[in-house]
Amino acid sequence: IRALQISRRDERLRESNEKLRESHRRAIDDMAKRNGHKWDFQDYEEGMYVWLRESHLDTIKGGKGLWTYSGPYIIHEKCARDAFVLKELSGVILPGHVNIRQLRLFFFRPTHQTLRAKL
Repeated sequence: IRALQISRRDERLRESNEKLRESHRRAIDDMAKRNGHKWDFQDYEEGMYVWLRESHLDTIKGGKGLWTYSGPYIIHEKCARDAFVLKELSGVILPGHVNIRQLRLFFFRPTHQTLRAKL
């Protein structure tokens, strides 16, 4: 909402906000086409960007609109069948394992986009 308020002041900001929103829409549409409009992506590999679901945020009273994902993180290694070790974008490895059900694929559309990190 704040971005829309600021963009009303300046024409260039409005145009850049529209381009950004269109880019996000295209990224979502492209992802939907690649996965056949199925959002339960399961083919995670090392180096991919993901969101991590923070389930403790669901139990907060009155937190209906809170964002329950943190990240993005990078998959550092695949441990068991459905367990992963994550690392932050700075390269710090998170302690413990994360179940595949807590992950969601992070996709974006910058120049030269890739799903895998090169740290």
